[in-house]
Order: sequence, then C-alpha cells, then structure tokens
Amino acid sequence: MSCTEGSLQETVKVEGNGRNTDSISSDINHTDTLSDDIGVLLGNRDFSDIILVVNGEKIPANKALLAARKVTFRGLLYGGLKESGEGEVVLNQTNVFAFRILLRYLYTAKISLAEYKDDQLLEILGIAHQYCVFKLQNAIADHFKRTLNCKNVCTVFSTAQSYCLTSLTESCLCFADQHANEVLLTQGFLQLSIAEVTQLVSRDSFVAPEINIFCAILNWVKAHPKMRSAAVEVLKKHLILSQISRRDLLKIVWPSKLLASDILLDVIDKQDEAELKLLRKLTEEDEKCPTTI
Repeated sequence: MSCTEGSLQETVKVEGNGRNTDSISSDINHTDTLSDDIGVLLGNRDFSDIILVVNGEKIPANKALLAARKVTFRGLLYGGLKESGEGEVVLNQTNVFAFRILLRYLYTAKISLAEYKDDQLLEILGIAHQYCVFKLQNAIADHFKRTLNCKNVCTVFSTAQSYCLTSLTESCLCFADQHANEVLLTQGFLQLSIAEVTQLVSRDSFVAPEINIFCAILNWVKAHPKMRSAAVEVLKKHLILSQISRRDLLKIVWPSKLLASDILLDVIDKQDEAELKLLRKLTEEDEKCPTTI
C-alpha cells in the first residue's frame, strides 16, 4: 500500500457497466490521536506560556488551550483581570491534586474515574464545579449514581447538596430510603449538617424503627454538641415517639435527656390509654361471644 493509500482510504463499488454506485469518501478523521498529542503539552515547560501557581506549586500550562476549553480560564488569562498580563497566575485555596486532574481533563478530555477513591472524586467534582467544567462535573455525578453504597451515600449527598446537583441529591435520598437502617449507623451520617439530617429523616419513604432514628440523632448530637437544641427540634417534629416501646423510652430515650420528661410521660400515658382501650375492646368481644365448654 502506498503512502497515499495509507492516509486516505477510498471506498468504491463498481457495477458491471463500470460506473461507481457510491461516492468516494474523502474525509480524514484522526481525532483518536489528537487527545494524546495535546496531552503531551501538559506540564511541559518547553511548550508552556503561563505558570499556574496552586498553593505554592508551579504548574506549566498553555493559555490558548485553557481559554479555548473553558470561559472561566478565558477571563482569567485574557480578560481584564490583573493576572491576564502576568507570566504567573496564582490560584489560592485550590486543591493541587484535584486541579492537576482537572488540567489533565481539559488537555485530553479523558479521565478514568475507576482510578480514584470516593474522597478524591469528590475533590475533583468540587473543582470541576468551581471552574464550571460541567461535563466533567456531570460525568462524576453519574458515576456516583451508579456506585452509591451505605458508606458513601451521606458524603455524596452532602456534596451534591452543596453544589445544587438535584439529580444526584435525589439518587442519594432514594438509596438512603432503601437502606435506612444501615445508613443511620454510618460515619457519614454523623458528618451531615442538621438541615441534611432533617431532610433525610423527615421523608415518609425513609422507613426505619423510630428508636433507630432516635439513636442515630443521639449519636449525631454527641458529634455536634453545639447543635443539641436544633436536634431536639428535629426529634419533636419528625420522630413518632408513640411507636417506641415503653422499655426503650425508659431505657434509652429518658436517660439521654434529649427530650423533657413531661414529653415522655405524656407519651407513656397515651400508650397506657391505648392499651387500656384495646383491653376493654377485647373484653367486650369476649363477653359478647362467651366461650362454651
């Protein structure tokens, strides 16, 4: 095969009369190598024209490429900002690891999410959101939707809330609904904000024994003692105390001192009344239908 044939493939169909039935294809598409070729520029001082300083670490980069890839960098490197006329641009309070991954993505449009742990992916998600790289942000969000588990769901949920990722937030809530008891026992639950705890346990679809929810919030209060009063309000509003057994009320809830004793006594009184009504009903039914021997 000649050099011309190797670089330009032509497909021709010939009928018996010698006429071509298909038009000759003259399109060249070698974009499969473009990503790797451009990736060579990443971090190469010989080809760079700007230095990005991230937490004191200097990273060689290419202004035109970054500006072409994201409007965020276009304004930073070519806009009216002070940094645009300098050879170095200092980016403060930025995660170096995550920023390097972001740069790699901007240069190559490729990233293997399977190579990173959940906490690393959340860092990358955060910086993608910060620099408005929404394709990367959404790809990571979709990855988490597929890989949610009891250990990471609360952390992912909190992050999704922070970045207003509605679809990922809903996926986390649905997963938590299906694994409520397990989620309540995780370390991630203890790291949630009071607003996030409320959003989780207030859902009708979040089904777990009330005593389990109480114990989880009790543990949360131990991790966030300054938020005790806010947690008490959550318990008052969303916990169905009447569904907790008298034994658990006396052995677990009462000693915690999260809820006032008069509230618990009122619940116990109502439980007694309900039991008494049931007993009376059963007695009346027995009297109407006496057992014959």
